[in-house]
Amino acid sequence: KTEEGYSCISYTETSENKSESKKSERQSPILHYQSGLNKQIFLNSPSIEKTEKAVVPAITATINTGNEFCEKTAEEIDYWLKSKVKGRRFEHSLGVAEKASQLSLKFNLTVKQHKQAVLAGFLHDCAKLLTPDALISSLKQYNLPINPADLASSQVLHAEVGAAQVRHELGVNDESILNAISWHTTGHPNMCQSDTLVEKVVFIADKIEERTRNTEFCNKINNHLDQWMHEPNITANNILAAGVMVLLEETVQYLQSRSLTVHSKSLMTLNALHDQLYWLNRHTCLQNNKEITI
Repeated sequence: KTEEGYSCISYTETSENKSESKKSERQSPILHYQSGLNKQIFLNSPSIEKTEKAVVPAITATINTGNEFCEKTAEEIDYWLKSKVKGRRFEHSLGVAEKASQLSLKFNLTVKQHKQAVLAGFLHDCAKLLTPDALISSLKQYNLPINPADLASSQVLHAEVGAAQVRHELGVNDESILNAISWHTTGHPNMCQSDTLVEKVVFIADKIEERTRNTEFCNKINNHLDQWMHEPNITANNILAAGVMVLLEETVQYLQSRSLTVHSKSLMTLNALHDQLYWLNRHTCLQNNKEITI
């Protein structure tokens, strides 16, 4: 059982692959949850102890207004999540909530969508530390279908199981929140649609939150988002979809370069976004320190 892992594959740190993990720090700007990276990740971060004490004031104003999405208070939600994740995984969860808030404001989401994105971002990894066997058992417990592709990339299951836990244990029934949690790893082919703004915000925030992710990479993606905002006649919805597409490109190419399994849902999402975001074909984006054409 380990809290380290990739968003699109099942990965466990062992003594045999520790050296590979150090290499991957240079190769993968997104996937920054291998052992041995703590010192670099937290050089400019507040201590985990201080962060955990500060989380309730940070999210109360956004998710505890009139019990809009569930009957739990912010303090109860905070306590529940801390029973599921610890240490830097909790730090990451807080970072995603913060980044989701920033992106919601940046792209003029409604007040309700802002709250949905923050709560989904905070809770998105609640099932991350479950073992593959425990994830499969949870799918059966919640009567969820088991896709054969999921068995080859079992860590993606934490997203769907996490959404089920949030629904059944916290009583959250808001579909935008649950969908954002369910799809934060692979995305889905309809993410260009305007009713998936919250899903896109959480997907992007998960990859570029600034507490645990690589700073240079976060800045690169943020710069792309800023650049696209100046394109004529481009909506916020399409800019966020483009952000999802570029992040999936990064992840898929990295995994393929290491002969690791890419989930079929990720490929389907990427292909669909390529087809729908025709306006981006004339642009280039930076990936792995070189230019590629999308």
